[in-house]
Parts: sequence; structure tokens; C-alpha cells
Amino acid sequence: MKNLRLLERLVWNVLKDSHRGRENIIPMSSLADKFGVDTRKLQLVIRQARLSGLPIASAVNSGSHGYFIPATLEEARPFREQMYKRRDAISRSLKVVDRALDEMFGGQMHFEIK
Repeated sequence: MKNLRLLERLVWNVLKDSHRGRENIIPMSSLADKFGVDTRKLQLVIRQARLSGLPIASAVNSGSHGYFIPATLEEARPFREQMYKRRDAISRSLKVVDRALDEMFGGQMHFEIK
């Protein structure tokens, strides 16, 4: 775990202590309420925690988006597949937009993907 901020550490502790395994998923709104933040802020905290190396998975459970710590590799697989599909969809969209911008501006715009 790299330099976790306080809120990231608190969220991690709650998830690893009480929400290990898909069956113990906590709805995003409940987790946000627990820390007095809105769901957008919670998503940013989760994103940063993941970038710090914490394996926080997400899923939709009974129509509600929530978080949990995978208890097994089998539980982690659907989350990983979902993330890769999102990456691929974003990549396809960027390619189409790049082509459109290139046509629109006569090939003058070139973007680097970082």
C-alpha cells in the first residue's frame, strides 16, 4: 500500500473488515453515508485506493452499485472483466473521435495517449 490518504485508509479498513466476499457487498450510498461524503467523492476515493494497489471490487447487487473485497480469484474475475471491457470501449471511442477531429481539422490535430 502506497501513501494512502486518511479516507482511503478508512474505507479500506471498513471493506476488509466487514465486506470481504461478494455476498457482503455494501451499497455505494451506504458506504458514502458512513463517511459523510457524496457518492461522487466516494468513487474518487475508491479510484485512488485502487491506484494505490488495493483490490477493491465493485458490482451491481439488486440494482444498487456496491463495493467489496474479493474473497477468491473467482469473485475477482467478473470485476476484472468489466474493467477491461470499459477500457476497450473507451479506446474504441477515442479512435473514432480522433479520426473525426483529424477530418474536421484537416489532419492538424494529433493526440498522444498517455
